[in-house]
Amino acid sequence: MSRSLFITGSSGFIAGHLLRHLPLNQYERVYCLSRNQTDLTTKLARQENLHFVQGSLLEPAAYESQLATADTVIHLAAVTGKARRQEYFAVNTDGTAKLVEKCKELGVTHFLHTSTIAVKYADVKYYHYAQSKQLAEEIVRNSGLAYTIIRPTIVLSQDAPIWQSLRKMASKSVIMIPGDGRAKIQPIHVDDLIACILLILREQLFDNQTLDLGGPDVLSFESFLRQIHRGTGQKEPRVVHLPLGLMRGCLGFLEKYLCTSLPVTAGQLSAFGNDGLADDNDVARRHRGQMKRVEDIIRLLLTNERSSVNDVALDAECSAFCTYLVGREASKYICQRYCEAHRRTDLVHQDHSNSFDRFIIRFGQRGILCTRMADIYTRWFYRRSALRSKLLLLMAILECSRSTYSLFEASQSHSKARFWLRLMVQGIRWALCLIASGVFFSGSYPVVKFADRIRNHGFHRLR
Repeated sequence: MSRSLFITGSSGFIAGHLLRHLPLNQYERVYCLSRNQTDLTTKLARQENLHFVQGSLLEPAAYESQLATADTVIHLAAVTGKARRQEYFAVNTDGTAKLVEKCKELGVTHFLHTSTIAVKYADVKYYHYAQSKQLAEEIVRNSGLAYTIIRPTIVLSQDAPIWQSLRKMASKSVIMIPGDGRAKIQPIHVDDLIACILLILREQLFDNQTLDLGGPDVLSFESFLRQIHRGTGQKEPRVVHLPLGLMRGCLGFLEKYLCTSLPVTAGQLSAFGNDGLADDNDVARRHRGQMKRVEDIIRLLLTNERSSVNDVALDAECSAFCTYLVGREASKYICQRYCEAHRRTDLVHQDHSNSFDRFIIRFGQRGILCTRMADIYTRWFYRRSALRSKLLLLMAILECSRSTYSLFEASQSHSKARFWLRLMVQGIRWALCLIASGVFFSGSYPVVKFADRIRNHGFHRLR
């Protein structure tokens, strides 16, 4: 069992994925350094051997007592994205220097430094992030520590900022690409990057080497964006190429005054003008056969994205129907079971395959009266509707839930007169709802179907 592991930048997205896969039981203590604690580190802190350390790389006094017990450091902390030039060098370069100095002073034996493939770009004139990382690599190489430097290419995951930016760019009907779009990239899924990091830790591969880590596929930036676009189900996009040199020059000038206000920096555009390819090495070669290919990564991320959107919609749907059935909002547990049941059945496909089904479900979410009208109509005139299946499903979940099952077993004792009066009022209300729902939905049906035909086939085909 290793003595202790010290991880910097624990609030970052790569660190988050690493902590989810890290075998904590193989370490006596794991320390996570960051300026801010995340939900994940708060949750993992319940483990006896994992501890969160709040502090900055530039202030070693905040973390040196924990660092003193470590034999391995995983240095993930860095300023990325949009920032001022001095911030990149303060954290990425000076912060690394202070950390390395403390590691030498306290006897840390192994140092895993996370750099970037951008340090290999032929032109980093405006790319202060890459410049600061180049200097940080030199500091690690000259440290005298047993080190390994890793240079990931474009790292893709649902929560990766680069994926969100590229996904947004590729979703347009007209894709605007800075440059000619021919720059070569080699994207890697975050799970594959984490697998390589764990391999280095497990086999103690600290041989003073620098490892490029990229995925199994090499393609142009334009081809990558086109694949994302096609994955969203849209037609082939129109691509417009923008003058990269002019854009970088203008942004480089404006950054001096409006850095954080600009939508993108000149440095970030460097990826469109430089190849970001990984040289072969033993670690990447050993894992390459298990790595996700680009088309699989895109399909996985887009599927997860749609599932997330569906879950939000299903949560709202569940709460509305739960209020109708038992007079209270759905708990988080009930919503989770409702979403899970949809994924395991064909209900998701059923309520999206029929435009009238979708209309009834949306109408039913607008309030208790609307849900009652939709329920009564489908009960009598449309028994195979998705709404009926959803209500029955939710009823089964509520009857089996600890917080709501008693609502179905409670009995009320009333006098005969009160019972018949209540029954008569409910009968009148039910009859009025039946008439109103019959008129409303029968009139809505041809309108919904006509709108659906226009949307799917175009108005010119209906003439």
